[in-house]
Amino acid sequence: GQDASTVLWDRAIQGATAKYAILNEKVKERLNREYGDIRDVQGQGIELSELLLFLQDITSFLKDRELCRGVGKGKWTTSVIAYALGIVNADPLTYDLEYQTLRATHNTFPPFEIEVSSHGMEQLLAYLREKYHDDHLAAVGHRVDWKTPDLFHRLCRWANLPIVSLRDVPHSGNMSPPVVVQELKRTDWLAGKPGGTASSEQVDDLEIAGMQQLPDTDVESGSDNQPVPLSWLQYDEVKKLRHQNVRNHKTLAEAARALHPCPKGFEAQKGGYVLAKDPIHTNIPVLRTPSGRSITQSEAPLLDRLQMPRLQFSSFTMLNILEFGQNAVREESDPKFLISSIPLNDEDTWKLLGLGYTNGIPPLHSISTKSLLRAERPQSIKELLGLYIRCRKRRLTDGELAVGFESRADAVLADALSECTLGYWAAYLKTHYRPAFMISVLTHTVQTQKTTGTHRARFQILLREARKMMQLDILGPDINLSVYEFSLESRGIRTGLMAVQGMGEQTYREIANVRQGRDFSSLADFCHRTDPRSVNQTQITQLIKAGAFDALDPERNRNHLLQEYERALKNARLQSAANTRRTHGSAKSAIDAPIEQLQLFDTLVFEEESTDGDRQTQSAPLPTPQQIMQYEQESVGYIFTYDLYDQYRDLMQSMRVISPTEIHPKLEGKQIFTAGFIDHAERESPMIDGETDVVLDFEGIVVKVPRHATDFFAKVQHAQGLVLIQGMVRKQSPTEAYLIAQKFYNFDDVKRAKDETKTLQLNLTGMDQKAIAMVRSTLKNFKGNTSVEIQGVSATSWWAMRGLDKAKVLFCPPLIAALCPYPLSESQLRVIDAEGKSTKISM
Repeated sequence: GQDASTVLWDRAIQGATAKYAILNEKVKERLNREYGDIRDVQGQGIELSELLLFLQDITSFLKDRELCRGVGKGKWTTSVIAYALGIVNADPLTYDLEYQTLRATHNTFPPFEIEVSSHGMEQLLAYLREKYHDDHLAAVGHRVDWKTPDLFHRLCRWANLPIVSLRDVPHSGNMSPPVVVQELKRTDWLAGKPGGTASSEQVDDLEIAGMQQLPDTDVESGSDNQPVPLSWLQYDEVKKLRHQNVRNHKTLAEAARALHPCPKGFEAQKGGYVLAKDPIHTNIPVLRTPSGRSITQSEAPLLDRLQMPRLQFSSFTMLNILEFGQNAVREESDPKFLISSIPLNDEDTWKLLGLGYTNGIPPLHSISTKSLLRAERPQSIKELLGLYIRCRKRRLTDGELAVGFESRADAVLADALSECTLGYWAAYLKTHYRPAFMISVLTHTVQTQKTTGTHRARFQILLREARKMMQLDILGPDINLSVYEFSLESRGIRTGLMAVQGMGEQTYREIANVRQGRDFSSLADFCHRTDPRSVNQTQITQLIKAGAFDALDPERNRNHLLQEYERALKNARLQSAANTRRTHGSAKSAIDAPIEQLQLFDTLVFEEESTDGDRQTQSAPLPTPQQIMQYEQESVGYIFTYDLYDQYRDLMQSMRVISPTEIHPKLEGKQIFTAGFIDHAERESPMIDGETDVVLDFEGIVVKVPRHATDFFAKVQHAQGLVLIQGMVRKQSPTEAYLIAQKFYNFDDVKRAKDETKTLQLNLTGMDQKAIAMVRSTLKNFKGNTSVEIQGVSATSWWAMRGLDKAKVLFCPPLIAALCPYPLSESQLRVIDAEGKSTKISM
């Protein structure tokens, strides 16, 4: 029998009592002030009590299901009532956040941004559809226009013209739509047949107004993410195009250019949804996708004016990582573990943050943030907030401020509070549950790579951190033990089959379903039992290269298995060709047929000529470490059997190269060479000054790239292997140093130059005894396989250089840097390769 405002007040008091224990005057005053604003006691806007009760309902659903969510974002984090109801999880009084009225304007509902994982969003949407009915929930629509090149291609398809690039079609001038229409009226051409007449069906197909009948539009693909046609939108001038014939590419190009911007349709705004008491289609037009999903034909501002409350889902990346990690912890060690119950005063977590070990924690992963963490070593969320805000100050603009905030400081603080809390939770997971954290972040990294196509350069950093800092074994994919994602094993982390190139969830489901009965016993058994339509030839080859079959037969290495599989393919094709010849008299089609069309996976194709096959298998060479690393790089995208440092460790020691972890303030002013991996680069950072163009995170060490070194950096910025940097050490603080880069080298190129350089020629003409002694001392420090040839030594200097003409040195950048510019200049050095060609030094 109570109204919404009374229920809200009772729940707010009850919740505040549970949160604060004692309701002092400050809390009471804040509750009363906020309650008056929510109820709109001054009668200037709409009442928000029902909205807050609804938000409490959905956040309670997430809590009851133990689904991860953030602490809250935007103006909602300033409300004590929202905190008391559990709508947000951060106390605004603790962080000195002044209450900001929740309304953007007097007559609109404020959108509510809720941070959840992708799985949590799906669960919550299913709950809302069940409770409020599907017609009351819809994705918020966003109008999109055709990109001119895409519109041109659509018109070409309609006219049956070859697809060409719009850039290749001459631009004859800026033609307005009426002029284009007049030009089209003069054409009389059937698509693909000059001089013909278009049929009425062809003409009717071209409905540029809304594009609802245009062939091959994205709408027909059935994807929920594709734009939906604007069936209700009309343009008079464009409609005339329906009754004209298209003459050539030039006319179509001019039409596409003149019609810009041409509306294409509505697509769903990412994470945006609207809920209404009445069916949404009774108030605004709603589009239905082929899957039955509803999308509004009104954008967010109009929905707000119609007083239709909106939900905005966000923070998928961090909460996906946290939820996956939470589930892993609960399965392995603590069934009651909850991310939301993590204490915010954990000493070990703050220690990890103070060391800047934030790889895999996106909110705190920037170079400037790591540097400040190491310098300031925060001990509370409040201190972390101050640090984080300073790191972001260059990237914040007025446009990023939430509508309705009275001060910039409060807006920035409310936005940063969520990011810092999520970052701290991830740091806690990384500190106390390292394997669970690592499988979560590795799984997310591979998923991101699959969906966005980005490279896995940072992946090697995470793997090295797992091996070196966390002392975890990284186990390769195993056809019997690997699940789709990365998983925990007693020995360490098992690589998931998702990491294998070309391996999708559908292929994995086929493998998982088949092996439920019993494990695979051999490659032949795998090929016989799996469906070739689900597991194709390329995927099997990649599985072999990734080592997924290594454990099945220790006597058969990856080279053996690749040979065995290739013979099976050959036998299958020959067998199919013979069958075809007996049936149809021709075998060519069978021999050339793709694998999916052959009876390839009959175990007989593996067993035929078994004696010869075993003999050939035994003759297959063992793969070298370099070959295994190449296989893994091709099939998985990273190397797990070996550390990339392993193949260069001896060379680095001979070159006197140090690890990034060995760079410290005591080396200030010294020129060094260091080798490692570039984690990421930033061109906008508080650490960039007038002389610096780029800042790098080089395995935890800050590297500043001056403008004169950017050309060297450009050659290695996308390198996925080791990078060698020459630079000068500078002191950042008593505990931290950074490097000013001078030159960059790809380590593979350094090794190749070392191997290919047979002779190093030194012209010592005119040098005094002291300089010659320095040359002699330097050459002795770099012993290798490159011969030294001395030229221009006078009779008086011969004794100082005795024996060096027979010396063997290590040709490498540190040697050249030690010789040049003093005591030698680069013009006094030449190299001779294996073919006898002499060239100048290019390092």
